[in-house]
Amino acid sequence: MNPQLKAMLDELLRVARINLERDGNLMPVAFLFSNGGLDIVGTPFRSDEDKEVTVIMLRGMAREKKATAVAMLAEAWHANLEPGQTLTEWDGTPVRKMKNRREVVQVYVEDQDGYWFGLAPITRDTGRPTFGQLEWHPMQERDARERFQKLLPV
Repeated sequence: MNPQLKAMLDELLRVARINLERDGNLMPVAFLFSNGGLDIVGTPFRSDEDKEVTVIMLRGMAREKKATAVAMLAEAWHANLEPGQTLTEWDGTPVRKMKNRREVVQVYVEDQDGYWFGLAPITRDTGRPTFGQLEWHPMQERDARERFQKLLPV
């Protein structure tokens, strides 16, 4: 991820942290970056169908605005597989039902150079939710069944 995009994301995450601390939750939101501009799109999905429509809408907006990068920020459940377990061995249990789940803020980023995934646990040490610095990981080519990918125009 280039330093300029990372700096813009850091500022957006600072504001998201303030919003989470103040409101107690975050609406899923997408950020489309294009020629120095930024569009912020609320994506309040409630079902898998809503998520599919969101992806179609974001791909169209990214194409229309000639986006150079896109990021999606949301609260989510996250769990790790059992040690030694692979995705093909996973039984498909939804993360929200897994015993080792945890609440996180997650960000998916896609730009011309690749894909990144950022993750930070949500904590409530003061009684209000907040999150720290995201841990960023580069991503490889994604599984075709994953919906939030390849949002930028080719």
